[in-house]
Amino acid sequence: MVMEHTLTEKVIYYFTRKAKQLPDMKLYALLDTARDERIYPALREYRCEYRHLYRGSLPPVLEEVAPHLVEVNPRSAFARWLIEEGWGMSWGIFLASPARLDILKNHFRDLVRVRDEQGRVIYFRYYDPRVFRVYMPTCNSEELQTVFGRVRHFFTEGQNGNLVIEYGVENSRFFKRVTRFVTL
Repeated sequence: MVMEHTLTEKVIYYFTRKAKQLPDMKLYALLDTARDERIYPALREYRCEYRHLYRGSLPPVLEEVAPHLVEVNPRSAFARWLIEEGWGMSWGIFLASPARLDILKNHFRDLVRVRDEQGRVIYFRYYDPRVFRVYMPTCNSEELQTVFGRVRHFFTEGQNGNLVIEYGVENSRFFKRVTRFVTL
């Protein structure tokens, strides 16, 4: 008898396995709550530990669409919902880090606003998997150090959703690993 596993189950298994391989790390998601109106209410409904990436307190209408960093237990009901509903929909990226939520929030907050070639301050949506997949391979070693900070691994969905792409730095070398999920 062949058991069929859904894409959701395969992605959850992937992150559960990664959590075991990286026992000193916590898994987080950087979510773009503006991508879907269900994301922010889910953070509250599932009682997640989360922080928005903008400075100061926000009016509710802005907080509901701000990028958020959330700690994710891969076996939680929230993780199942997030992957089931959002995997392949460019809702955000995942990461593994030993750092606490507030430390990472401050790090990622500093990356949201950047200067373009003309010196203008713009918002950089690096937490969008479509942006992240294009941006990461273009980084030099100094930029990688800035982006990674206390993060050891970043994970994004692939363009068609049946991939997970892992980015990391080992022995001072950037790497990219692709895992393809085959569904029956």
